[in-house]
Amino acid sequence: MSHRGRGVLLDLTGPDALLHLEEGERLYRLYFFRPAWGRSLQFEHRVLAKQRTDGKLSIISYTISVSSEGKIERSNILRVPEIPPETLEQIIDAILIQTNTSPEEFEEVDLTPFDTLEEQMERLKDYGLLDE
Repeated sequence: MSHRGRGVLLDLTGPDALLHLEEGERLYRLYFFRPAWGRSLQFEHRVLAKQRTDGKLSIISYTISVSSEGKIERSNILRVPEIPPETLEQIIDAILIQTNTSPEEFEEVDLTPFDTLEEQMERLKDYGLLDE
């Protein structure tokens, strides 16, 4: 994808957000799969994970692409409302294999060191993952 993180802010906040954050929940980790074979198609697969107030995770997995008109399109949306944290790594490993993504074409953003959603969003901005 030519613009790293295109559309991530809309996926995290607002009324149409794919990953809804409830009171007391925080972002956990964000994963971006950008396989070389999908670059000409402007294809990217994302997994966004949040930590619920009970300590379990909730994830959303989806594909994002850019149409010939420049419109962002989301597809293959899968929601997993509750998983134990230790299961997430297995899911990510399976997606790496499924999308044929090498380690250089994969990005993981760990947001667990930050105590508040505001700090997490600042970090995403620092990484250049939020839209301007």
